[in-house]
Amino acid sequence: QGVTVFDRPLLHFWNALYIQFKRDSKGDVTAIQHFQNGHVTWAPRLNSNDIPSQSDTDSLIGIYKCQAAPDVIMTISSEKNLLFAQLSGQSKFKIYPLGPLEFEFHVVKARLVFSKNSDGKIEKVTLFQNGKIIEWIKNEKKL
Repeated sequence: QGVTVFDRPLLHFWNALYIQFKRDSKGDVTAIQHFQNGHVTWAPRLNSNDIPSQSDTDSLIGIYKCQAAPDVIMTISSEKNLLFAQLSGQSKFKIYPLGPLEFEFHVVKARLVFSKNSDGKIEKVTLFQNGKIIEWIKNEKKL
């Protein structure tokens, strides 16, 4: 299942930390597993094609209006080359790339998939959460 990186727990601020790499049948690393404070987190290894470029992420930044509830907006912002999503009245959360136009939240089970128009510009984002699919249209106003 995994290879233990350290032979004993690392102590960091009195918390035990374990890290394991998950490998495929060829021995290539496919994911990393992080154990700390009773929590287990998996992070898949991204292929170079899955990592969005700076120009890709820059094109995602903006304000999106919910189709189902026009008063609710989603703001996609960037800080230190990391992307964040924030819904009206909620905290902003980091989103993690699954591909150039697909991201996931780690705080909730939800995905965002961005779509381009025929000119290659981002026109909307679709939120997939709890079996619901909600579309948000990109506003041309800049942040």
